[in-house]
Amino acid sequence: MMIIVRGHYLLLAGLLIIFCPMAKADIPMALIAQYQQAASGDKQLVEPVYKQFKQLLEQQNNKPLMWVYFGSTGTLRGRDAWMPWNRFSYTEQGLDNIQRGINKLHEQPLSVTQQKLIQGIPEYYLAKALAATTFTSVPKFFNRFERGYDLFIDLLSNTEFLALEFNASAWIYERAVVAALKADSVPQARLWLAIMLKRQVDHPLTQAALALVRQAEA
Repeated sequence: MMIIVRGHYLLLAGLLIIFCPMAKADIPMALIAQYQQAASGDKQLVEPVYKQFKQLLEQQNNKPLMWVYFGSTGTLRGRDAWMPWNRFSYTEQGLDNIQRGINKLHEQPLSVTQQKLIQGIPEYYLAKALAATTFTSVPKFFNRFERGYDLFIDLLSNTEFLALEFNASAWIYERAVVAALKADSVPQARLWLAIMLKRQVDHPLTQAALALVRQAEA
């Protein structure tokens, strides 16, 4: 299922979502699906999803990925807010909560084998990918772009991440290519595209990334 996210300033184009079974998930898969719908532009779901993540955090606030989802949903509130000051404050709060989740990754290290698989991605990698995507998608005046770009560099240089099934991780590579182009680093975009071409040249997101790089080179 291809998810195209459009909003005031958040664009997560071409995410390929792979739903994987997960017993006793800390975050219900139904809630993740609702988040994805909200990120796709369903404004009516943003507040309900935000409130559900807030309730989950009140029950177990030590989960890094939960903080990242909560924060990312907060930026969706900012995306959809009518008043400019709410757009700024909701987004800033969301970004701060994402960073809180990233900080918890370092405070609570887990090996890949200890992590739950969510959408085919180990939960800590998913937290970094979602954080990187959001940080590099909001306007640069929020001063998160470099942090998000560094997360992509860290993630895509990790051999365990590189070994993941490409159908599950393709959207992360594509978002990294977009971030590299936004950073005016066409050489880095080419490097990440080369991995995608090697892994699966005919994958829709590989072709999307290829088109973006060719456009940047034109």
